[in-house]
Amino acid sequence: MEVLNRVADSFTAIVPYDENSSLYTGETYFKLKKIDKNAEVINACGNLPEEAEFIKRNLFTPVGEDFEPMQTNNVTLYEASDVTDEAEWLAKDVVSAVRDNGLRYKDIAVAVGSLADSLPAIERALGDYNVPYFVEKSTALAEHPVCEFILNFLDFIRRGLTARDGVKLIESGLFVPDKKLADRLVNYVYKNAITRRAFKKEFVAKDKNLKEFELIRQTIIAIEEKFSLAKTVKDYAMAVRNLLACSNAQVNLTNLTEALKQSNRPLLADFNGKVFDKIASLLSQMEMVMGDSAVSALDFKNLFISGAVGTQISSIPISNDAVYIGECKDVKIKSAKTLYAVGLNGDVPFTQSDTALLSDSDLSVLDGFDLIIEPKIKSVNLREKENVAVSLCSFTEKLKISYSTEKVDGTKNFKSDAVKSLADLFGLAPFTKKTLGLCDNVKSLSDGFVNETTALMELAKNYPQYMLNEKDVQSQVASFYKATEILGKGELKAKANEIFLEKNKVKSIKAGDNLSVSKGEISASMLETYFSCPYKNYASYVLRLQESPVPDVKVNETGTLLHKVNEIYADNIAKVSDKISSDALVCDIYNKLKEDDEFKKYSATPQTKAVLDRLIKESKKVCYNIYSSISSSSFKTLYQEAEFGKNGDFKGIEIEPKSGKISIKGKVDRVDGYSNYVRIIDYKSGKIDDSEESFYTGRKIQLYLYLNAFVSDTIKPAGAYYYPVKDEYSKEPDRFAMYGKTVDTEEIVIATDKELEEENESKIVNVKYKKNSSNGKREPYASADVLSEEDMYKFMNYSKLLSANSVDEIRGGYIEANPYDGACKYCVYGGMCNFCHSEGDLYRKVDKITVSTITKAVDIAEKQTDKAENGDE
Repeated sequence: MEVLNRVADSFTAIVPYDENSSLYTGETYFKLKKIDKNAEVINACGNLPEEAEFIKRNLFTPVGEDFEPMQTNNVTLYEASDVTDEAEWLAKDVVSAVRDNGLRYKDIAVAVGSLADSLPAIERALGDYNVPYFVEKSTALAEHPVCEFILNFLDFIRRGLTARDGVKLIESGLFVPDKKLADRLVNYVYKNAITRRAFKKEFVAKDKNLKEFELIRQTIIAIEEKFSLAKTVKDYAMAVRNLLACSNAQVNLTNLTEALKQSNRPLLADFNGKVFDKIASLLSQMEMVMGDSAVSALDFKNLFISGAVGTQISSIPISNDAVYIGECKDVKIKSAKTLYAVGLNGDVPFTQSDTALLSDSDLSVLDGFDLIIEPKIKSVNLREKENVAVSLCSFTEKLKISYSTEKVDGTKNFKSDAVKSLADLFGLAPFTKKTLGLCDNVKSLSDGFVNETTALMELAKNYPQYMLNEKDVQSQVASFYKATEILGKGELKAKANEIFLEKNKVKSIKAGDNLSVSKGEISASMLETYFSCPYKNYASYVLRLQESPVPDVKVNETGTLLHKVNEIYADNIAKVSDKISSDALVCDIYNKLKEDDEFKKYSATPQTKAVLDRLIKESKKVCYNIYSSISSSSFKTLYQEAEFGKNGDFKGIEIEPKSGKISIKGKVDRVDGYSNYVRIIDYKSGKIDDSEESFYTGRKIQLYLYLNAFVSDTIKPAGAYYYPVKDEYSKEPDRFAMYGKTVDTEEIVIATDKELEEENESKIVNVKYKKNSSNGKREPYASADVLSEEDMYKFMNYSKLLSANSVDEIRGGYIEANPYDGACKYCVYGGMCNFCHSEGDLYRKVDKITVSTITKAVDIAEKQTDKAENGDE
């Protein structure tokens, strides 16, 4: 500039400068003044509205007590509860501005504090309200799913065809566009424990889609062979091209692009349309620069990532009439009639993307440590503030500012200095969703019904107020329903009715008998689930919903394996004579079981092998306890996995509910016998609950229900037990080998544990003796889990009476989400039942229940039955 000033006839410089020292450094201005003190200074005149001029002169400048805020209706401030609320307000207000104020979409710009934080919610809201928009940003090629697909295949190759990597390819949507088929194939891979070697072999496990699965596998392996031969960058580039061609990725992506266009997602469609050209160009450049260089799959992956990250894809406006969206400091290039400045939280401008910058809050903290801040850093910050100020001034009619009080993760959010300064300059009091509704209730309600999607969403949100007969919402819903009769040939009204059906907790279904109780049988497990929660029973046994298979071993699956081991062990217990022979038998059982299709996954990965090692260790302990409890007992195992019912070896349990006779079916883990007595044993891998409360409410009814299948005129009940089968991470060791009730005759108690003949306490069941001072005889403590023979029969009878009542309800189609306390803790159907304890839904509970409570209930029921049979009232 000094040279120009010396040699030029005239020298004119246009520089940003204003007296607002909170915005402008004036570096260039003062440098020029120093060069030529006599230089003429001409102030450029702008065409800014007075509100914008006021912002330019005063933004970020501290105001004193005598400061007079500008009074205007053209600048407003909205306080949102969170980013979703803020985005919805923005979308509704844009629709209102176009509909009611005569604006075009192109007359509107949105300056966003941080696109990374706010853009997903804004795009979703604008899409729901059918608002055309254009986002001013570039996206790295590496962020596109096609790149992820290529990188996943490289991982699949270099890690030796692992199941997890194979599943990523299948789920991408680019290789298997049919989502249902992809899901079935993923389930097939996990269910059949497809390992590295298995991917190389023909799929043989039975499935209705087996031919399609095998064709996909063959395609994957054919592509893999090209990669396995690759040695140089050029080889890998050719293999990638082969991957995209053989997988039909471009065709599948084109179909997806068309779907995006139809669903009002033009920017994503535009992004998709450019990606293959960019990938082709990137591969060509890699070949040109390093084509003959020898590389590994990992080296090529890293090279590809570097190129994909550096390759930017810019979008172009899809429509001439679209809302412009950009970072707050970048919107200055666009002059709009109405400017929305949203997401103005924290530090504005946001400087995190530039590691050379410190925010004002950072500078304030450093000032507290008496550190000297490099002046250049402060200058850079001022220039960023200047960019924000210019953007906030780029409106000709209205400025609408907003911020949210909560972040995405629910933590507290803070207003930026920009919001605080603007609020001071214009004396702004923020309005909220609530105050907006109070100011213009009819308009705020109607804005949500501008199209079908948002109308149905609004209907679902306002359902609780509608049920409480709130006047405004009643009018709103009534008006909407009237419109649905005219629009969409009744389809829209049907959708509205479905929403009401979903929001209103369904209590019953039609044809409950046909759906829930088939062939005159019902399972004992179904009854227990029904008592826990009718809706859980409906989802599990009527809809038959199941969790998708996963490669990891789930808790309930370890229980299945432990059950199987215990069953085989008990059948071969004659081979056991001590701890060494017991452990050897367990190892032999596991060696055979791990080759079984059902348990293959335990050998599939290092993680599942670790689980298997832990289970073997636990089984050695549990099985030796089984041996000890049987060897010290007069009871011997009669049956394993004893099934009763129409397809079982034993007759089902006949009950006679009011709705008609029915049989109960089930399967017992183990039945032991002694003399003319039987006892039932159920292996439990989870928490054991043998309380009277759980039995009384039907949640743990199986044991005593099962006894009915094996007790007859000649066979008597001796006990019903849960046998704990827990992994080594259990918090507390079990106090007893078996938990449950024992008939308290001396013969049965000693037959259960022969050591009780000499000792006063059993380690097998909860029975502890004391001496009766009056007659000198031993009898169990009151805390012992024992029942008289008469009460054991009453427990069995109670289980049948309770089952009969539940069958009537199930046949009636009762499916309300009505759980007992604790039933929701591990329930997998919680996302669909609408039960929400935090919103006032109440769990069922019972008061303290004792053995006497149960036996008295049976006595009352039997008396009522006798009266009915005798014709008495």
